[in-house]
Amino acid sequence: MRPRRHKADEQARIDGYRQTIERYLRYVLIRCAGYTNNKAQVQRIAAYTLAMACLLLDKLRGQAELGSVVEMMIRIVGEDPRGDWRLDADEGGEEITQRVFVLNERMCEVAGTINAVEPLARQLLILHHVERLSVGVLADAYGLSVDEVGKALAQGGGQFIEILRGLSAGDDGTEPDVGMLLGMLADCIDMPWAESLGAFALGYAVEWKEGGTL
Repeated sequence: MRPRRHKADEQARIDGYRQTIERYLRYVLIRCAGYTNNKAQVQRIAAYTLAMACLLLDKLRGQAELGSVVEMMIRIVGEDPRGDWRLDADEGGEEITQRVFVLNERMCEVAGTINAVEPLARQLLILHHVERLSVGVLADAYGLSVDEVGKALAQGGGQFIEILRGLSAGDDGTEPDVGMLLGMLADCIDMPWAESLGAFALGYAVEWKEGGTL
């Protein structure tokens, strides 16, 4: 019976890894847009971030701590002083096919705006509007009340609109639709490539765990 139990535990762990990557993949890519749009550079940031989130999954208490780990890893790898990960580092040096996002001017503004929003609000906005997690699911995951999540989403949406209006030279005074704009930004991702990246991160995390590294 022990081998069967071990196999079940192993499958549950891998399923947990897979769910974490599926939930945070597009979030991580959108955050990476604050550093670079080059696929090779994004792969480095995202693979380390997603794999570490998986490996620490059973050591964390809830989604809030997991979100903090994701933010920390993105900053550590994205701001690595040993390499230049800024957006302008790959201008002119790579073909357009090597970019994660294909962005027009408006979507560049949206990417810059969401990356300037306060971290918790940013997580909730993307998970709600892009990953379609309900307010109730977010409240349970983050250990907050439904009212607290609703308030955070409203405040984050307000911050998003204020920042976006400051960035946009062509603001016509109409109220931007935060959910629609974030959905349009997510649609700019090269998803076949992103899904391959997610599979790579999953395999990377499983190999490290099986090797007893963490």
